Amino acid sequence: MKPFIFIVALTLISFSSAFAQLSNSSSEFDLKYQFTTGDQFQVKQHSQEDSYLDLDGVEQRTTNQLDDTMLLTVTNVNAAQATLEATFKQISLLSSSQDQSVSVNTNSDAKDVYNRLFKAMTGKKFTIIMQSNGIISSISGLNSIFDAMIGNAGVEAKDRETLKKFLESQFGPEALKGSLALILPYYPNTPVQVNGTWTNRLYTNGFYNAHTDNYWKLTYGDKYSINLTNKALFSTDSTQEVDMGGGQKGYVDLTGKVQGQYMIDPSSGWPTMCITHTELKGDYIYINPKNGKGKIQVPVRVVKDASYQFKHF
Repeated sequence: MKPFIFIVALTLISFSSAFAQLSNSSSEFDLKYQFTTGDQFQVKQHSQEDSYLDLDGVEQRTTNQLDDTMLLTVTNVNAAQATLEATFKQISLLSSSQDQSVSVNTNSDAKDVYNRLFKAMTGKKFTIIMQSNGIISSISGLNSIFDAMIGNAGVEAKDRETLKKFLESQFGPEALKGSLALILPYYPNTPVQVNGTWTNRLYTNGFYNAHTDNYWKLTYGDKYSINLTNKALFSTDSTQEVDMGGGQKGYVDLTGKVQGQYMIDPSSGWPTMCITHTELKGDYIYINPKNGKGKIQVPVRVVKDASYQFKHF
């Protein structure tokens, strides 16, 4: 009798396992961002980026810690895309390198040039056009914000153009589009099963003229939550001249990997939280100001960890 019971039990276990796999494999999720006029999404970021430059064999580390809060409001919905009104509510930044440091807190009473600069960025509205698959079509309205920032900081006329180009490269539409693409997953046009995968390639401009090959996977899903992962390959275009800061021109030649994990609200398609880890390595190539044809190549590696929390109003 015991062998019979054992065989029945084994059969039931095997059947249950097969049924569970069948159930998971047949679960499909039509991933899309849901837009409703008046909806608001608050995005809180906490990140730390460490850059290590090899200067004549001596490693120099620069650390940038950033905390900011952005509010996105859906103001118009048209077919498969929406207009979002965006504004930074608060920005905190701590940048340190060697014996130098810069601290910004837009909620403080500090009136130094850096705080005046970034305080003028908060509360200002700009526009994001976003498709239901997560692609950012365009970002507008930042140019006037940069003018207000420069005016509020009291920068001398001879330095305004240099500062504006730097702001555009670091915080302009293309740079912001690349940042948002890391935290707002791209969704395919067809439903996805658990363990299903899809890809997309993203091009960005700004300080990083680059392309990112994203490899997405739906690792878990039910009516309450969906989990995604992204393993991306990143590569800059080292032929594109960029502003390296302080009026210095040059090129960025970096490659590396970006990994992300996302929790998605099935009812809205929007993330509730995500974390990303980035590791890049290569060279910063500075154009020698004393010799336009000469170049200074500086080995660099970049490590960045970031977390984002979303709140739906």
